[in-house]
Amino acid sequence: MKKEADFPLRRIKVKTTAVQTVQLCDFVSKNTLILFTALDIPQDVLNQNIGTWENNKDLVNGCKRVQNPKVVNDAAKRGISLIRTFNGISPIKKTKAVSFASS
Repeated sequence: MKKEADFPLRRIKVKTTAVQTVQLCDFVSKNTLILFTALDIPQDVLNQNIGTWENNKDLVNGCKRVQNPKVVNDAAKRGISLIRTFNGISPIKKTKAVSFASS
């Protein structure tokens, strides 16, 4: 696994006098490309007109993934599995497993 030092955060510095000349590529870093890969967003989105982004299915789906992350609690899953194994409870009888876990 790569460390944060491998991909340092990039501070964006824009002089107020240069605002008219700033381009999107001035805001893109290696971290941006890693994020796009993780969200299955093709990099060519950056070459498209920003006005078309809301109609780009890949970008819209990537934005949904960021706005509604799927949270997984591995420790909780392992705990419930252990409780089920200990009690011999099948996954169908979830109410017993939940009541045992909450007591």
